[in-house]
Amino acid sequence: MGLARPGLVVAFIAAAFASACGLNFDKYQGGSGSDGSVEDSSGGMTDSPTGDGTGSSSGSSGSSSGSGSSSGSSSGGSSSGPDGSPVDAPSDTKQDVAPGPCGQPGEACCTGNMCSGGGCCNAGTCIARGQGTGGSTCVDGMLVTCGGPGQPCCEGASCSGKRCCVDGTCIMSGSSCGTAQLGTCGNSTCSGCGADMATCCQGAMNGMSWSGNFCTAPNDACNSMNKCAACGGPGQPCCDGSGCNAGGCCDRSTRTCVGNGMMCSGGTGACKNGACGGGTCGGPGMPCCANNVECTAPYTSCQSNTCSGCGGPNEPCCVANNVGGYWCSVGLACQPGMETCTPCGGGNQICCAGGVCNGGMTCDATNQCM
Repeated sequence: MGLARPGLVVAFIAAAFASACGLNFDKYQGGSGSDGSVEDSSGGMTDSPTGDGTGSSSGSSGSSSGSGSSSGSSSGGSSSGPDGSPVDAPSDTKQDVAPGPCGQPGEACCTGNMCSGGGCCNAGTCIARGQGTGGSTCVDGMLVTCGGPGQPCCEGASCSGKRCCVDGTCIMSGSSCGTAQLGTCGNSTCSGCGADMATCCQGAMNGMSWSGNFCTAPNDACNSMNKCAACGGPGQPCCDGSGCNAGGCCDRSTRTCVGNGMMCSGGTGACKNGACGGGTCGGPGMPCCANNVECTAPYTSCQSNTCSGCGGPNEPCCVANNVGGYWCSVGLACQPGMETCTPCGGGNQICCAGGVCNGGMTCDATNQCM
């Protein structure tokens, strides 16, 4: 008697994503800083850093096709061929279907609700590490409460209770912002720099860092005059992480936001839901836009002429608003020479933006926390 062979089961293994280590959200409480004597850095990195720690993840595909008909009677769950010999019963196992692009900010979550670069799966869509939603922010694959003392900053670099956002972490009002350059936190901004319409805080210290200049006032970013101003709206500077509001596009050539439906620069067409060219370039997984417009969606940068995630651990650094400056999410800074976001602020680690190190340590002349 012939026995039906079991169908092959196609296994799908989700890709593992890197996560940052050694984050310390209490690093600003009571910390001492450097003397703030700094010199502007011109960078030296191209506007489109390329890293080896990112990329979209797609599953394997298994398709089954065939044609043919079967005739004759069947009994006992078996079927026979034209010569009366038994034939294999069809397998009940479903074949894997190759998913579309997944894992990058703004794309669908990959199998197992996975997202790249420490991102989080939110209602079926990936949000980037450092991006927030509804009182939480994404850190290493988890949505965590934001805005409180020592917690990550909420969307728009905001904190509750008049706290200040520095390097993605909320600092208590009345506490040091981390260095003499930054001063003391009060009324949601640091006293030394970064308040609305005040000079931006310098990110790259001693010419040894690629961290971009930044603001400590909520919902502000550096404009072309190196002043802190409201960000995200049409004609306003792009927010940290190259974000723009309401489906707008961050034009890298001007580092300003183009409103949804408005024309991007360089003849690259209209902005449509974060992508220029009428929605054909600049979005996640799309080609980079021409004429230095590059990648226009939040938390993406141009990598091998494709817009992929940036700002997460071991991902390429995101382009900041000041020339030569780059942005990474909470607890990370842009490593010179490696062009990737690397843990910062700990002993023998690179200094975080603004020369900030964990409590008790200072940033030395080589951009190391000692």
